[in-house]
Amino acid sequence: MRKTALTAPGEGEMELPADEFGDMILPRFREDASALHQIGFELTIVSLMALDEIGSPSHAVRLRQSGSRSANVSLAIEKDVPNRDLVLDVRFQSVETQVLSGRDKSGKGRFAAIVPSSSFGVTTKAPRRVVILLDRSGSMSGASISQARKAIDACLGLLSESDRFGLVAFDNEVMTFQPALVAGTRELRDKAHEFLTRMDAREAPNSREGFSKLPDCWTAETATF
Repeated sequence: MRKTALTAPGEGEMELPADEFGDMILPRFREDASALHQIGFELTIVSLMALDEIGSPSHAVRLRQSGSRSANVSLAIEKDVPNRDLVLDVRFQSVETQVLSGRDKSGKGRFAAIVPSSSFGVTTKAPRRVVILLDRSGSMSGASISQARKAIDACLGLLSESDRFGLVAFDNEVMTFQPALVAGTRELRDKAHEFLTRMDAREAPNSREGFSKLPDCWTAETATF
C-alpha cells in the first residue's frame, strides 16, 4: 500500500512499500507547481545563407528570427520537455554547397561539407551502378569507422533491386564484398551489412598500396566510385 504524507503546506511525498520497491525514494510533489523551475533550451542559429523556414519534428519550439541569416529557437515550455534528442529542420532560400568549420574541445580543427543532392545533376530512373569504398586504415579507428559503416548502411538502404553495387574495404590490402557488382536485393544488402560489421580499422604499413589496387577490382562493368 502506498502512503502519502504532508511534509510542508502544499507539499507532500509518497512512500512506497519497502517489500516491493526496496529503498526507492520518490521526489516530493507540490499542489501548486507554478513556482517550480522550468527546463528548456535556447539555441542561436547563424547561417551564411538566407534562412527560409525552421521547424522541429521532435519538439514544440518557438522561433524568433533576427534578420535573414540568424534565428533563435527555444522550447515551448508549457507544451514540451527536453527529454529526447532535438531535431531541427532548416530550409534555406537557395540551394548551395556549404562548408562548416570550427575547433572541438581539444582544439582540433574540424569541418563538415553539406552538398545538396541537386548538385550531382538531374535524378534519373535508370538503374545505378555504384561501388562504395571503406577506408579501414588505422586513422579510421574508433568513432570514425563506426560512423562510416552507418553511412554506408544508409546508402545501401536506398538501392533498388534493379541497381547493382559493390563494396570494397581497403588499407594496405583490398577486400571486396563480392568479386563483381551484385543486384541491390534485400538479401544481398543484408549480407553486405554483415561484411561491414567485420571491417574494423587496423594499422597497416601502407594504405596507399591498397588504394592503388582498387581500379583492378572490376574491369567488366562500369561503376561510379
